[in-house]
Amino acid sequence: ELRSLVELRDILPTFLDAANSLGSKYKKDRFDGQSMLDLVRSKDAEWRTALDLEHSRCYFSDNQWNALTDDRYKYIFFSFTGREELYDLKNDPGEERDLAADPKNAKLVATYHDQLAALFVKQGRDERFVKNGKLQKHENILIGPNYTGYKVLTPEQKKAADEKKKAASEKK
Repeated sequence: ELRSLVELRDILPTFLDAANSLGSKYKKDRFDGQSMLDLVRSKDAEWRTALDLEHSRCYFSDNQWNALTDDRYKYIFFSFTGREELYDLKNDPGEERDLAADPKNAKLVATYHDQLAALFVKQGRDERFVKNGKLQKHENILIGPNYTGYKVLTPEQKKAADEKKKAASEKK
C-alpha cells in the first residue's frame, strides 16, 4: 500500500514526467509540486511529510487562513485574527474537536506554529506573514506571495515607493 501526502500541485510535474517532458533539465525547485511517479519508482523516494494549505478571504473578512497538515494533525492559523486551531485527524477526521484551546496541547500547537513559520521563511514570505519566527496577523493580501510576476512589498517598501512617487510628482 502506498500512502503519501499528494495534492493538486503535484499533477503538472507528474504529467510532464509521464510524458518524458522534464528531461535532464528537470529540477525539483522549478515546481511547488513533485512528480508522483517518484513514489511509484522507489519506496525510498524523498517526499514531503506535511502539506501547507492557504485560504484567502472571499466570503468573510476574518476567514483567511494558512494551515499545515500531515498524516496525524491539522494546524490552522487565522491570519486576520491570530486564532489557532488544531485537529487530530486520526481520532477526529471530521475536524469537530479543536484541540488548540486545551493547555495540555500547547506544546503541540507551538510545534506546528513553528513549522508553518519556518515554511513561510523558506518560501521567502515577508514580515507580514512571519516575523522573528512567529506567524503574523495581517489584513487581507489580495495577491499571494506565490503569484508569478507580482512583487509583494512590505509596508516599509510601500511607504518608500509612495514617497518616491510623491517626490517625483512634486518635481513636475
